Amino acid sequence: MQVDHFKPLHAWNTEDCGADNFDNLMPACRSCNHYKRAHTLELFREYIYEIPKKLKSNYIYKIGLIYGNVIENEKPIKFYFETYNEDDNK
Repeated sequence: MQVDHFKPLHAWNTEDCGADNFDNLMPACRSCNHYKRAHTLELFREYIYEIPKKLKSNYIYKIGLIYGNVIENEKPIKFYFETYNEDDNK
């Protein structure tokens, strides 16, 4: 686990920048933190959602689909912290 700035410290659009304080920190796995980089949460969500479309051009992915080793499962991207309070209400 790593600590990620929920709103990046530096961004192309200064309105998307966050502060370097405790309220702007979130836990993130290393891969997600690296892939998110200085993007907003919504842009990161779009990037994750687009991954299957990017993979479809890869011939190994296509073969995996043909032989059933790869199963496509398009769904909305929802991060753990977005479901945390929902779990408490069950």
